[in-house]
Amino acid sequence: MKSIKIYLAILIVFLSLLMKVEAQSYNTLDINNVSAGFNADGCLFSDFINAQFEVPKGSNKHTIFAGAPWIGGIDNGGMLHVAAATYRQTGSDFFSGPHKDSASNSMTEYNHWNNIWKVNKSQIDSFKGWFANHAAYPGYVIPNVIASWPANPNIPIGEGPCLAPYFDANSDGHYDPADGDYPLIKGDQTLFYIFNDSDSTHSETIGPKMNVEIHAMAYAFNNPNDTILGNTIFLNYQIYNLSHNTYDSTYLGNFTDFDLGNFADDYVGCDVKRSAYFAYNGDPDDEGPMGYGFNPPAQAVVFLSGPPINPQDTFFNFQDSVIRNPPGTIPMTNFMSYKNDFSAEGNPNGGGQYFNYMKSIWTTNRHAIFGGDGYDSINVGTPNNYMFPDSTDSYGWGMNHTPPPYGWTEAQAGQSPTDVRGIGASGPFTFHPGQVICVDYAYVFSRANSGGPDASVAKMRTDIDHVRNFYINDSTLHLCSCSNINLGIPNHSDQQLLIKIYPNPFSTATTLTLQGTVRNPTLFIYNLLGQEVKSIPVGTNKQVTIPRNNLPAGMYFYKLVEENKEPLAIGKLLVE
Repeated sequence: MKSIKIYLAILIVFLSLLMKVEAQSYNTLDINNVSAGFNADGCLFSDFINAQFEVPKGSNKHTIFAGAPWIGGIDNGGMLHVAAATYRQTGSDFFSGPHKDSASNSMTEYNHWNNIWKVNKSQIDSFKGWFANHAAYPGYVIPNVIASWPANPNIPIGEGPCLAPYFDANSDGHYDPADGDYPLIKGDQTLFYIFNDSDSTHSETIGPKMNVEIHAMAYAFNNPNDTILGNTIFLNYQIYNLSHNTYDSTYLGNFTDFDLGNFADDYVGCDVKRSAYFAYNGDPDDEGPMGYGFNPPAQAVVFLSGPPINPQDTFFNFQDSVIRNPPGTIPMTNFMSYKNDFSAEGNPNGGGQYFNYMKSIWTTNRHAIFGGDGYDSINVGTPNNYMFPDSTDSYGWGMNHTPPPYGWTEAQAGQSPTDVRGIGASGPFTFHPGQVICVDYAYVFSRANSGGPDASVAKMRTDIDHVRNFYINDSTLHLCSCSNINLGIPNHSDQQLLIKIYPNPFSTATTLTLQGTVRNPTLFIYNLLGQEVKSIPVGTNKQVTIPRNNLPAGMYFYKLVEENKEPLAIGKLLVE
């Protein structure tokens, strides 16, 4: 019952005060027809009192109550690590800001990162125009969001070198709007924030940390000529493995608690060929003051690009071609819907149950089955990874390549409409230390003018196709980088410093060669935690060999510094 959620929301506010999150930062993406709320600790679409995914904007009608990422994997010793969130009723596994050394994680640092940076493309365009011609913009003041864009790391306290993406106008590796630097964003409006699962104890899943850092960019477009994009928002995650663990059998999930207007009369389903899951109304009239009335909408969560496939998992290549996902990525491989209670089909409790839900396994360790309510109580059902796919799993991807015998929906199974939630997931994949994975989601709202809930679901399917086409055709939306750092940086003699590293990636050693005037430089190498792992003087021949020695596989950053401590260059190294 939704009254339970309201009670939990009040409890969460009290608990937040005890957990030093009294200044929980919150901001809204609202450039188009959707107004969606985000929290700096990764929780989505709720201010912990009310739903905050409003469509149409200003209507006081909402389709989602809450959302959050889930991720879990098994380390080399066989231990499960999970990070997840739902409503923060017992706490959280995620904390605002990048990972920092615990001794350096002061309240000042916490307050700085307990923040969401909101910037519009129009602000950046004005800044670029002003920088090019000050006289044309009399009285111009650089917006605070551009001035305070969180691109420069505090490496001494453990922040990694890669933070908010930006255009580096003079290629000095340091963000400064006075030099013409500005944020690199997607869409017409962006929210940017960073969160991690390592700064404190996991009080949601009660288990070992993943030690991941997630850079989130939510964005939307304002195009009056495209009403489908006007009802869509996008969410990009860059997920850094900052641990020393290679996680096997990793799954990445997206949790959504749908509240489609009146929360008590909803159905949930998935579209396997479109790599999406969704909610729609269970009857023609979405009643009550919060309801949408007749011809209620459908709300979809679409997997646009998933984690990278393991090389041996070649069957995903065919799925990508059918779904039209970027090649070599994992689509939505699982979808589960569970009840708001503590039954065998209810809320997860403990990291193992959160992880199992991403693998379509109930809290009793039974795999979900095809048909009915998806729960097998007597070991007679056929294992299935997708709940309520209707007829969209014609290749049998969820049933070991055996096409389902009929179109399975909640209505077909005789389920009563109710308060629904779901978890879509992608996996398994191997997540290496130092690796960064990038994933993209779209939240698509669709409403037909007539024909009831089924017509809205039909429109939703074509709307998803439209959004996917848009995503595929805009290559800038596929970019996954922390900043525009160039390796060629002019020195004070106005000569160009050229740097060559070969091989990169490397497995045993690599060589860095310089061309240009330098003064006794030293090469410093940092891991993704910002911790120095090597320092090597560069010889007079302007060449240095970088041995791997005991460096674990993963990504590293190097910084070349002259004898007067002036940085010359910053770049990346990849150890295989």
